[in-house]
Amino acid sequence: MSAPLQHLFVYLLVAGCAGYSLWRLMPLKLKALIAVAAVQQQWMPPMFRTRLERLAGATASGCGSGCGGCGPKATPADQPAGEHKVMWSGKGGPRP
Repeated sequence: MSAPLQHLFVYLLVAGCAGYSLWRLMPLKLKALIAVAAVQQQWMPPMFRTRLERLAGATASGCGSGCGGCGPKATPADQPAGEHKVMWSGKGGPRP
């Protein structure tokens, strides 16, 4: 194999890995926007179209990071209200 062909192969491999990493680390909202734009294209194969349609309808995770691995955001009504007593123990706490 000639040197220019080897360089081309390495460049394509590095570009593919960079694109894959970028896609995996991209927030879910941005992925959904890209998926909506890509689904509207007519040249896309049906296998990729169904995966992107599923991604276009995805919602963000609870913490807002976009990983999609957690449940929905907790509403303020779900959180307990009121004060909580803090108990100190050991040398670092206040003395009675």
